[in-house]
Amino acid sequence: MARLMFVGCCAVPTMVTMVIVIMMATPWYANRLKSRFESELARDTGLLVEIGTLVRTSPSMIRLDELRLLDPETGEEVAFVRQLDWVTRDDSVSVLLRQPKLHSRTIAAAWRLVHDRFLCRPEHTGLPIRFAANDLTIADGASGGMTLTDVDAWIEPESDAVSASIQCMLASSRSSTPIDISFRRDRGNETPTTDWTLDTHDNALPCTALAKYLPGPIGNLGDDATFTGSLRWQVKRDRFAADQWWMDMVGSLDNISLDRVFERQPHRLTGNGSVRLERCRIDPFIQSMDVSGTLLVSDGQIGRSLLASASQNLGFELVPLPDGVEDLAYDRIAMRFSLNDTQLKLNGICHTEVGYTSFPAGIVLHSGGYALVRSGQQTLPAIALMSVLAPSHSVTVPLSSQNAGLLPYLIPPSRPLPLDPDAMRARIQTAREWSGGEVTSQPY
Repeated sequence: MARLMFVGCCAVPTMVTMVIVIMMATPWYANRLKSRFESELARDTGLLVEIGTLVRTSPSMIRLDELRLLDPETGEEVAFVRQLDWVTRDDSVSVLLRQPKLHSRTIAAAWRLVHDRFLCRPEHTGLPIRFAANDLTIADGASGGMTLTDVDAWIEPESDAVSASIQCMLASSRSSTPIDISFRRDRGNETPTTDWTLDTHDNALPCTALAKYLPGPIGNLGDDATFTGSLRWQVKRDRFAADQWWMDMVGSLDNISLDRVFERQPHRLTGNGSVRLERCRIDPFIQSMDVSGTLLVSDGQIGRSLLASASQNLGFELVPLPDGVEDLAYDRIAMRFSLNDTQLKLNGICHTEVGYTSFPAGIVLHSGGYALVRSGQQTLPAIALMSVLAPSHSVTVPLSSQNAGLLPYLIPPSRPLPLDPDAMRARIQTAREWSGGEVTSQPY
C-alpha cells in the first residue's frame, strides 16, 4: 500500500512535471507559444505581429525579443521593440519596453486600428495595464524625429469607460517636469466619445509630433516650430454619421517659419514668428470659433501685393512706399487678434515692444525705426482673412451657412483664366497636314 501511495503521490507527479518541463524546452513548444502570442496580439490590435524569439522565464512572465508591428494593408513597419517583458498578475499586467521605436508616418493609421479594435472593446481591457519604457524614439524621415525618456503609461478600465495616462520627458528638454497626456474613451453616453488632453508644462513639444493627429495646418509651421501649453481634443464618433470634434487650446506656438506657411500662397511673407494663444476654442459641428491672442514676427520680408491686399481688405493704413516691385524688409510685426465666430478684430501693438514705446497705438509693422503699417479701428468680417490671402485671379463666390457644404466639391481656378480664349490660342500648330506656306507665325 505504501508503495502504491509513493508511486501515485510522488513518482507519477514527478514524471508528469519532468515531461512538461522537457516539452516546454523543445523548439516545437516555443514556436507554438510564439504563434499563439502573435495571433492574440494581432487579433486585439488589428496589426500584423512578428516576434523574433519568445521565452517564458516564469509562469507569470514572458520575454519577447525583436518584436515588430506591421500595417496589415501595406506591410510597413509601425513599431519595433528590441525587448519586451510581459508580466501577468491576478489584478494587473505590467509591460516593460526596451528601446522601442515608432514610425510617425504610419502611426496615425495604426492608432485608429488600436483605438477601434482594442480600446473600444471592453473585453480587451479587463485588467489595469502599466507600460514603462526607458527611451522611446518616434522616427520621422523629414525632421529626424524625437526621443522621449522615462515613459510611464497606465490603462485603467472602468465600468463604462477606459482611461489612460502617459507621463514622459523630452530628451532634448532641460525641464524636470514631465509632459502629461491623458486619454478617456467614454461609452456611457448614447454616442461614445474619445477625449484627449495634453499638458506640456514648460516643455517645448515639436509641432511635427502633433501634426499626425490634430486637424488643421499645425504641421505646416516649419520643422523647428514648437508648442508649449495645454490642449483638449474630443471626438464623438457615430457609426452612421461623420465624426464630430472640438478642440480647446491655450499656449504658445514658437519658431514658426513663415516661409513654410506662405510657400503656396500668392503673396510673400518671410520671418520667424510666434503666436500666443489666450484662448482657442474651435467647434466645426456647431460652427463656433473663439480665438484670441497675439502675433509676433521678426526680421523678414513682406511682398507689396500682401500689403496692398491688407490695406484693401483689412483697412490697414500704409505710409507711401518707395517705387519698385521688390519685397520690403521689416524689423517687427506685432499684432493682437480676436476671432469670434463671424467677427474679426486686429490691433497693432508695436508700441508695447521694448524700444518702440514712442510709437502711436495701432502700429502693426515697422522697419528701420519707421512705422509702415497701422491697423484700423473697425470690426471686420471673419472672411476678410480669405480676401487678404486670395490671389488676383480669385473669383467672388456668394457664401453662407446654407451653401457652404458645396465648397469641398467646387474646384477653384489655380491660375488666371483668359478673358479672350482666342487670344490664348496656341500659335504653333501641327504640320502633319502641311501643304505649303507658313507653319508658325510671330506677331509684330
